[in-house]
Amino acid sequence: MQSENEPSDSPPSPPDASSPQPKRNDMYFLEPITFLVEDQLFKVPRRLFVTHSCIFNTTFTLPPGNRQAEGSDEHPLRLEGISAVDFQSLLKVMYPLEIGTLELSWDEWRSALRLATMFEFDQIRQMALEKMPTYEMDPVEVILTAREFSLESWILPAYRQVVRRNEFLTLEDAQRLGWDTAVGLLQVRASLFSGIPAKEDGHKTQDILDILGVDITLSSSDTHELLRKLDVAKEHGMKDWALHCYRSLAIQEEPLSTDVLNNLGWNTTFRILEIRDLATAALSRSRGTKHSMKSKSPSHITAPLHTIIESVFGDDVVDLEQSRDVVNRILVAKENNLKGWLIHGYEELIQREKSLSVEEARRLGWETTVGIFRARELIRRQADLTLWMVSVNAYASLPWVGVRLAMDLAGLRTGEEVGLVRQILVAKANNLQEWLLKAYLGLVERSEPLTLVECQELGWESTHKIFRAREKIPRLTETQRSEHNFDPAIQTVFGIQIDC
Repeated sequence: MQSENEPSDSPPSPPDASSPQPKRNDMYFLEPITFLVEDQLFKVPRRLFVTHSCIFNTTFTLPPGNRQAEGSDEHPLRLEGISAVDFQSLLKVMYPLEIGTLELSWDEWRSALRLATMFEFDQIRQMALEKMPTYEMDPVEVILTAREFSLESWILPAYRQVVRRNEFLTLEDAQRLGWDTAVGLLQVRASLFSGIPAKEDGHKTQDILDILGVDITLSSSDTHELLRKLDVAKEHGMKDWALHCYRSLAIQEEPLSTDVLNNLGWNTTFRILEIRDLATAALSRSRGTKHSMKSKSPSHITAPLHTIIESVFGDDVVDLEQSRDVVNRILVAKENNLKGWLIHGYEELIQREKSLSVEEARRLGWETTVGIFRARELIRRQADLTLWMVSVNAYASLPWVGVRLAMDLAGLRTGEEVGLVRQILVAKANNLQEWLLKAYLGLVERSEPLTLVECQELGWESTHKIFRAREKIPRLTETQRSEHNFDPAIQTVFGIQIDC
C-alpha cells in the first residue's frame, strides 16, 4: 500500500469541467515578438515596443494586408539598417536580465541612444543622455557622439578637453573628426603660443626632425644633383633655391666639367667662373702677392704655365708674338696660327690680377673664356688648395655675389612671393629633402600657426606634422596648457558663442 507522502505514478486527473477556466493576468500575460536583425533572432515581450515607441506602435497596428503577419518565430519582424550589437544594447535597457541592475558600457549606452533616437523611445533617450556624461571618456568620442545626435551642449566641454590635454591629436582621431574640426582644434591648441617666438636653435632637437620625417641623409651635393635642383628651382620660380644651387656650384672643389658648363649656359657659366676667379684673386692679395702670379717664383707652381695652357686649350695653342690689346692679340694669333703670340696672350690673361670682363669673354668666345678661367684657377689652387676653398666659400656667400648670380633669374618670382607652403609642395614632389626640411622649419618656427588655407594646400599629413612639431619647440615663455583659457580661440575658430 502506497504511503500518503510518496509520489504517485498515475497521471493527474483532468480538471472538472464544471471548474472555472484560468484567465490571463491583466499585467503579466505578455505577448512575445521575434525580431530578425542582421543574422540574429531576438525574442522579447512586445509590450514596451508598443507603449514607448510611436514608431513601433504604428507598425504593429497596421493591418498586414495580403502579406504574412510578422513577429513569430517562423516569420520574424525584420529590422533593416541597424546592427545586432546596437539592438542588443537597446534591449539591455528595456529588459535587463539581472534584478535591480542596469550596467552598460559607454559604447552600449551610445548604441541604445542611437536606436532610441531612431525609433523615438523618448524615455530611453533621456536616460542615456543622463547616464553617458557620468563616464570618463575620450573627448574625441564625445565630440563624435555629440555631432551624431546634435548634442550642442556637449561640444564645448569636449573641445576644451582636447586643447588642454598634453596628448597631441593623433592622426587616426583627426581623420575621424574630419578636416575642418581637426584643423580647428589644432589651431586652437597652437594659440597657446601665438605671438611667442621659438627659442634660438630650438628646432634642431631630434624629436622635431623625427616628427617632420625628413631624411636629409638622402640629400646629395654632387654636380648632377645640383643641376637637377637648379632645373626644379627655375621651373617653379624658386629664386632662393636657384641661388643656393649657383653658390654650391661655384664652391665645388673640382673644376666644373665642360658638360656641366654647357648645361648651365653662357651667362650663368661666366658668373660662376667669375666668382671662383675673384676668390682666387682675393686669396692672392691676402697672401701679400701684389700681381697674382707675376710675383710668384716658379717653385710655387707644380706644373709649368705653358703646360697648363696646352692642357686646357690643346690645339688652339699656336705660334704667336705680342700685341697691344691682349684679347685682340689672341684673336689675331688664332686667325693666323701665330703660336708665340697666342701663348703670350694666354699667359697675360691668366697671370693678371684682374678677372676677365664680360666684354672680353664675349670677344674670346665660350671655349677660350672657360679655358682661361680654368687655367687661372689651376695656377692658384696649386699654391694652397685649402686656402683657395676657404676663399671661394667666403666669396660665394657675399650678398653682391647673389645679385650677380641672380641676373639671369630676373624673370623669376622671389622666394618670399612663392611662400613656404609652395616650397614644401615642390620639394616633396621632387624629393628635395634638404629644401623640404628648411621649408617645414620655416612654418614650425614662426610665431603664428598655420591658416586654414595653408592647411588645405598642404594636406592633412603635412599639416599634422607641422602642428605636432610646433608644440615640441621650446618657446621664450613657459605656459601651462591645462590652465590656459582657450575659449576666445575656440569662439573665433568654431564660431561657438560662449557665455562669460
